[in-house]
Amino acid sequence: MPVRVIVVGAGIVGSCVALRLAQGAAEVTLLDASTPGAGTTGTSFAWIDASHPALDGYLDLNIAGVRAWHDVAADFGDPDWLTITGTLTWESDPDRAAALEARIEELAARGFGARALDAGDVAELEPDLRLDGLAGKVAYYPEESFLFTRPALADLLARAVDAGVSLRTGATVTGFATSGEAVTGVQLSTGETLGADAVVTCVGRWTEDVLRLAGVELPMTAPEPAPSPAVGLLVLTTPTVARLRRVVVVDGLMIRPDGAGRLLLHGDEQDARMRADTPMTPAPAEALELVELARGRLRGSETAALESARIGIRALPADHLPAVGWTRDGLYAVVSHSGVTIAPALGELVREELLEGEQVDALERFRPARFERAMT
Repeated sequence: MPVRVIVVGAGIVGSCVALRLAQGAAEVTLLDASTPGAGTTGTSFAWIDASHPALDGYLDLNIAGVRAWHDVAADFGDPDWLTITGTLTWESDPDRAAALEARIEELAARGFGARALDAGDVAELEPDLRLDGLAGKVAYYPEESFLFTRPALADLLARAVDAGVSLRTGATVTGFATSGEAVTGVQLSTGETLGADAVVTCVGRWTEDVLRLAGVELPMTAPEPAPSPAVGLLVLTTPTVARLRRVVVVDGLMIRPDGAGRLLLHGDEQDARMRADTPMTPAPAEALELVELARGRLRGSETAALESARIGIRALPADHLPAVGWTRDGLYAVVSHSGVTIAPALGELVREELLEGEQVDALERFRPARFERAMT
């Protein structure tokens, strides 16, 4: 008899997990309280990378995620929702430029694609970029990519349904069915109880609230009080005639194409001034600031204006590291910042643990039990 698994949350992580479990012959039901991608997935910059220093706590997992997306691209026939064109990064501050060159060496030593370019090399890749104030070299990470999350979800979910996944939207989990200490299913707002051999939560920022229904504490970084690293601002520009094919990161400003000539923008400095409840109408000064910074970095974008701005709440465990593993008998949790990057890698690792009964070494540092130990 197939193993019955309920996956809660149909964002990019939950969809990848459900797909791999179904391909491993599990009987999978995928639930979402709203619609697929309505949570963190839909408010992500969706940069698939291992180069950002903030990822050092789980660098190997991010490298695995970057490469897993290459496998996904091959499996789906190089879909247009995955753009594997690499990342360009540079700094205008000499100290930060030196740190960047050290970063290139570190990643290259791990076998990850990373090399230093001069201005002439960059001009061949991105002729419309302005390298004003460049200190040192430009870092190029050719393995990295970015994702158009909604069309990616559409194809992943279609493949999952073809593999036998039962997808239910508008299905809110209000509790868990138990037998003794074991979780044996979920209770829904409809009054239904669905039974399962295992329940996997992939609910991002709502992880703490959902697991608490089962008596499990997994603390997440709250969006309040401000400033909180869980709060992120995304800005979309009006269409431009600028040529840009890849993610560019310069002095903390992140720029990538978002289709039809539009640019998607993000900046850590601007995030630090945002609150979860910052009004988007009228546009906050930070959103206009990002547009102005992008205009100065990309020829052809001088007439770009703000089309939209939105706040996203990151799925960020309290210690900023992933949390993946059993929280009690029958209940398995998956949550991480950088979820878009590591989703396909997590899908495979979770399949191994649930269906093959293996304890995957790559996940040992990230077990949810670390929080229980910290609180005792």
